[in-house]
Amino acid sequence: MASSFESATPHFFKVILPQTLNQSKLAIPHKFVRKHGEALETEEVRLKVASGAEWKVGLTKNDEKIWFEKGWEEFVKFYSVEIGHFLTFRYEGNSCFHVVIFDKTASEIEYPLGCGGKVKKRERFSISEEATKFQSLTTNPSFMVTMGASYLHTGKSYLSIPQWFANAHIESPKEMSVEVSDGRVWKILCGERWPHGVKRVEMRGGWRDFARDNGLKKGDICVFELMETSELSFKATIFRSGSRG
Repeated sequence: MASSFESATPHFFKVILPQTLNQSKLAIPHKFVRKHGEALETEEVRLKVASGAEWKVGLTKNDEKIWFEKGWEEFVKFYSVEIGHFLTFRYEGNSCFHVVIFDKTASEIEYPLGCGGKVKKRERFSISEEATKFQSLTTNPSFMVTMGASYLHTGKSYLSIPQWFANAHIESPKEMSVEVSDGRVWKILCGERWPHGVKRVEMRGGWRDFARDNGLKKGDICVFELMETSELSFKATIFRSGSRG
């Protein structure tokens, strides 16, 4: 669901639907593209939130369609954007959009400060770029996840595995092993659920122990490499956020 409306500065809004999260990209409304396409002629844009943090997000283009894609999933995970959330995008010029995120109660969220400020912003881009470069050099199937609040709850915590990866490499949910660089190994149960009729594969039992034992914080990035398909054996490489508050 999306719309655009007349204003002194161009706006559009998006309601987050199940397919929005599953696709790991966000389509920009066609009407906005048609009227303000000149603002989207670059390869990437900056998304700015109220805390002052800015995120670089790549644009993917096909015919007259444009999506936020590279970097979008990290943005979603960091701010714990969920189904039913409502986002507004106001174009401010110079390839920059000001983004406001509303939760399911129609209240604006409290923005984490881990990315706020120019120094922290540079740190954020640095670990993101480092993790992305590392992942690009791996020869094994892999996926990357930025730690958000929903992944680090002290109660029932879990880690969602990207749907494209689960479909390609996980035939049926079962126990997996995850090893870190110092040789320690955790056994984690892999399960599935169907929110809003959409299949989600998740790391469940054992994930909380893994997150706690490795001191994971919001903004950290984990790259998971699939080392053995039949046994679901993974190697996890952790990139620490510059903000460890």
